[in-house]
Amino acid sequence: MSPLDIALGRRWRLALVAIVAVAALSVAVAPVAAECDGPYPSFREALPTAQRVVIGDVIAVHSGGSWSPAAFGGLSSRFTLRVRYVPRGSAPAQMEIVDLPTQPCAEMVIVREGDRIALLFDGTAFTPPVQVNVAAWIRGTPQDFPGVETTSVREVYRLLGLDPPDTSTAPPGSPQDAGFPLVFLAAMLGLLVGWRRFAHEGRRRPA
Repeated sequence: MSPLDIALGRRWRLALVAIVAVAALSVAVAPVAAECDGPYPSFREALPTAQRVVIGDVIAVHSGGSWSPAAFGGLSSRFTLRVRYVPRGSAPAQMEIVDLPTQPCAEMVIVREGDRIALLFDGTAFTPPVQVNVAAWIRGTPQDFPGVETTSVREVYRLLGLDPPDTSTAPPGSPQDAGFPLVFLAAMLGLLVGWRRFAHEGRRRPA
């Protein structure tokens, strides 16, 4: 066998080894990509480190996101949240949530209209720590993912070491913030109606 044949043989063997190595690498990488589906972060684990926590009602869902309500039975990753309480941080009376990721390798926060949720932003969970955004359900149907949690308004405040909602801070214009003026207005309206009825009855009595 000539030196040229030997050299060509070596090149073919090297090429074959490279092809086998690339194929093996592709097989090894494929399951990793397929496994990038969770787990859903724990609300209770991430709550102490969250930078902002809000509790509110989903008053509208919107199309256009990865999860569209028309295609997924009312579930949506884009929604309007009417804020009721803000246990930590600050928030407007109404928030627009758009494709909020729970963690880099899990589903987004997905809700239905009418759900009441506690939603935390920029917390940490897992080991090593990963930045997460997590919802827990107070009312409605939670996401059908393993690890999704339910909670209550009182529990959220208790876990944060805060007083219950009647002494918490609510954003301007929220139902909690407007509670006292509404009650006062209703009382005044009742007194006015009663006074007018009394005056009307007095005019109808014979002298």
